Amino acid sequence: MPGSLEVPPLNILATDPDRDARLFWIDEEARIIDASEAAYRSLGYSREALLALKITDIDPEVSAQQWPDHWRELRRTRTQRFRTSHRHRDGSVWPVEILGHYFEIEGRGYNCALVHPLTPQRETESALRESEERLSLALAVAGQGLYDLDIPTGRAIVNDAYARMLGYAPDELDLTPDIWANWLHPDDYQHMLALYDDCVEGRRDDYQTELRLRTREGGWIWVLSAGRVVRRLVTGRAVRMIGTLLDITARKESETKLKRHLDIEQAATEISALMINPKGEELDGQLHWILERIGRLTQAERSYLLTIAPDPSAPADAHAWCGANAPPDSKTIRTFKTEDLLRAFDATPQDRVVRIRYRDLADDSPYRPYLRQGKVQSALWVPIELNGRIRGLIGLDAIDHERDWGEEDTRLLRMVAEILAHTLQHLDSDRRLKDNARFLENLDRISRILTAPGPDDELMPDLLETIRDIFQADRAFFMYPGDTGNASFHIPIEATRPEWPGATATGGDTNAEGVTVITDTYFYEMVRCLMDTPGPHTLPATEEIRNSPTVRRYNIRSQLTIALHPRSDRTWILGIHQCSHERDWSETEQRLFQAIAERVGDALSQHLLLKRLRESEHRFATAFRSNPAAMTLSTLEGRLIDANARWLELSGWAAEDLVGRTSKDVGIWVDPNFRDRMIAELLQKGSIKEAPTLIRTRNGEIRHVLWSTELIELGAQPTLLSLIQDLTHQKRAEQALRLAELSIMRSADAIFWITPDGRFMNVNDEACESLGYAREELLGKAVWDINPEFPETRWIDHWNKTREQKRRRFETTHRHQDGTIFPVEVTANHIAFNGQDYDFAFVRDISDRKLADAELRRHREHLEELVNERTSALQQAMNQLVQSEKLAALGKLVAGVAHELNTPLGNARIVASTLEARLSEIGAAIDEGTLRRSQLTAFLAHTREAVDLLERNTSRAAELIGHFKQVAVDQTSMRRRRFNLHQTLNEMLVTLRPGFKHTAHHIEIEAPPELEMDSYPGPLEQVITNLVNNALKHGFAGLKSGRIRIQAHAEGADDIAILCADDGIGIAPELLDRIFEPFFTTRLGEGGSGLGLYITYNLVTVALGGRIVVDSQPGQGTTFILTLPRVGPDGQAP
Repeated sequence: MPGSLEVPPLNILATDPDRDARLFWIDEEARIIDASEAAYRSLGYSREALLALKITDIDPEVSAQQWPDHWRELRRTRTQRFRTSHRHRDGSVWPVEILGHYFEIEGRGYNCALVHPLTPQRETESALRESEERLSLALAVAGQGLYDLDIPTGRAIVNDAYARMLGYAPDELDLTPDIWANWLHPDDYQHMLALYDDCVEGRRDDYQTELRLRTREGGWIWVLSAGRVVRRLVTGRAVRMIGTLLDITARKESETKLKRHLDIEQAATEISALMINPKGEELDGQLHWILERIGRLTQAERSYLLTIAPDPSAPADAHAWCGANAPPDSKTIRTFKTEDLLRAFDATPQDRVVRIRYRDLADDSPYRPYLRQGKVQSALWVPIELNGRIRGLIGLDAIDHERDWGEEDTRLLRMVAEILAHTLQHLDSDRRLKDNARFLENLDRISRILTAPGPDDELMPDLLETIRDIFQADRAFFMYPGDTGNASFHIPIEATRPEWPGATATGGDTNAEGVTVITDTYFYEMVRCLMDTPGPHTLPATEEIRNSPTVRRYNIRSQLTIALHPRSDRTWILGIHQCSHERDWSETEQRLFQAIAERVGDALSQHLLLKRLRESEHRFATAFRSNPAAMTLSTLEGRLIDANARWLELSGWAAEDLVGRTSKDVGIWVDPNFRDRMIAELLQKGSIKEAPTLIRTRNGEIRHVLWSTELIELGAQPTLLSLIQDLTHQKRAEQALRLAELSIMRSADAIFWITPDGRFMNVNDEACESLGYAREELLGKAVWDINPEFPETRWIDHWNKTREQKRRRFETTHRHQDGTIFPVEVTANHIAFNGQDYDFAFVRDISDRKLADAELRRHREHLEELVNERTSALQQAMNQLVQSEKLAALGKLVAGVAHELNTPLGNARIVASTLEARLSEIGAAIDEGTLRRSQLTAFLAHTREAVDLLERNTSRAAELIGHFKQVAVDQTSMRRRRFNLHQTLNEMLVTLRPGFKHTAHHIEIEAPPELEMDSYPGPLEQVITNLVNNALKHGFAGLKSGRIRIQAHAEGADDIAILCADDGIGIAPELLDRIFEPFFTTRLGEGGSGLGLYITYNLVTVALGGRIVVDSQPGQGTTFILTLPRVGPDGQAP
């Protein structure tokens, strides 16, 4: 053995706690090259004999064929622990546990094996160690962290993998619940704490969940956390939990990447399926859906699509989708110029993908304004290429923060760009087919307009608007004349977009031929080229032409014109302008324009011929239609050809009801022979002037007219041109004026027309008759001449008031010519006529009315005297009835007194009679001398008893008389005194009880003994008596038994409430409002006066100064509630 081999065994032995351990050194060929003394002794060999053996000689479980595999595994793992068996020299075999370590010394490998015999204790320890090693190895291999949490202290023991997983060294992590909770991701915090609480509180035994934890560097890792409670208190609360932590960040990232990849593939599939058959009317919605899909999938704040337009200065179209944090920005996107976009892709020839960061852009970058306005931090653009030409781009924007766009983002945009390129190719092919169809359709549109029936003057404007619409141009126009030999040119008709007005808005002169065109050298050159070119002519795109005054004045960016040569007229020019942008007119468009021009040229020839004819007809029609007089055109036979609006208004007929019919058929003429006479005269003289006649309107009205007519040629046919003047209104006005004048003159009221200076301008017959003047005499007078109450000085004030108020009515007096003064009523009206103001006054003699008013006043005064007399008599009768009621009540009181006194007085009489008999017996005994002592003693006893009875009955009678006296005094007087309410009610009860003697009714009184009043007891007792009698007489009618309850209680500090309630038949609702009326009774003819409750009401409200209300329901009894002041009103009660 080399000396260097001595060190490893000593080191290993020094670290092994078992000093009897058996140590072997084995080389790669399985030879035993060294062994400890315990090793060779345990096998029964000497050291030299053992070193001559191989490991396969002492281990029956390892063959020479298996050894190479065992050696390679040891060299790979460096350490192995396993069980096997060793063979003793005597052939016996026993189990052992071997811990092998691989070492390399001077380039050679060795196995240092430590062997322990497997005793029962060792076997148990080995099994436990193997289990722990397996667990540790499994956790290490699986990358799992292990924790052991002591819940009461909050301290946790973790393994190295747990600490390293979170970026900590094993010895620097002192884990507590607060530290652990601080690691939790905010989105997982509540969920994880809920699981922990469930385990601690006993709602569950274990948990397993995926969550995110913060590492030492501040990043986040995904972990699979699992735990189980291993010990609980008797209360069920957990005290120890063991669990594991597995880093699943890589899996999560892989899942995210895989999901992202699958989502992208799914999105590409959906987009491809959507765009297989794109529809023009739905394309915008489909593109927006695509942009939203890729925007949300890539988590970009904005996604957009730009398509390259023929105009190189701007994209033709833009579509954008914006997320919640991105403002809509399609307008800003459109600011990109095509050349700038193409330049961006040319700068990236390898992958043709543009990635832009705002902070990396130069200040003069053409992309900087867009990114700044859109608040874009990063952008990603992918071109849409078709046949080697860029047709657009699809892009993404990051707004919240800078972003490095990933390969998946780029791949998605590339797939979408490819799909959109195929879509554009499909749309281009479809567009070409549609262009051909549109060519034919547009020619058909022009043909339909040219052949459509209708006014010819509407044809050319419709035609121009249709041409403008077909080419989607900003302006379409006709120009006349169209040759260079003219000094001026005009635009007679044009059709324009509102934002691009044409010649009309330039301020040029306007005449019958149209708006004069302001020309320059370019303009004449254009006209000359048109004359030399048989087909359409476009505007040359030279700098000189672009800067010409005509082009700038009319905002012409592109122009397409062609010369038209109508028959019998000079050359015209048909043209269209594009003002919003420069436009290359395609060959198809020019071919369509020429085909349209050919059709328009033929239509223009016809239009111009018809125009001249219409101008002639228009002049005649204008005179015919606009004439304020009624006019007609008819044949000699009277058949109507036409009529103007005034004639239709006059006759009441509609044009369709008259045209084609004769005037006789319609019944126009009141005199059927009038027209025949006039036609005969017309044929002789050639015309008729203002022949008066009568016509009949459609509704039968007769109108006065003057008829004038003459014979004209219309379409080589003799025609009557008639003019009818309506005199009906004039006739009616004259007649109405005569009737009005006659009505005023014959009016029963006097009427005066008065001038501003107060003088009479005109009067009617009644005015003259009422004042006794002739008309001529009265017309020379003034207002103050006939009105003694109206001096001349008051006239100006009267005139101004009448003019201000327009109409006034007042009374005054007039003086007759004989001096008699009589009253009049004047209605003054201010009127204006022919610029002159007048006072138009109606005057009515009111002498008879004044006499009637006086007589009425006399009758009214006499009537008042009669009413006072009847009222006094009625009051006297009322007082007598009230007094009768009081006497009746007193009579009842006396009857009650007699009834109550009858008992004690009767008893006194009986005692007196008995006593008299006993005295007679004693007297006889004395006279006879037979009086015994016992007889005398008995007499004295009876006498004392009789005296006692007399004393008590006479006292009772005296007491009753005192009560009756007090009640009688109270009820018959209105004196005010202080009294106890409880005592007064009980005294009154004595007088009321006789009324209950022969009935089953009874009365109850409930009143506090301390309740006192300073008021009028007499009226109060009478009120209670009336209410009780009312209940007995009316409330208990038809009932065998009833109860009356009288209750009293304080109502605050100043009032007392008394309730008198019965359980009788009640009062009907319709009678409740009438029970306190005088003479109202339901027992008429049965002795009732109808004054009981009326007197009660007056006593309560007047004498006692209180209130009384009643509450009753049929069949439920009646309750009267009295609210009385404790202190009665001052003064003698009535």
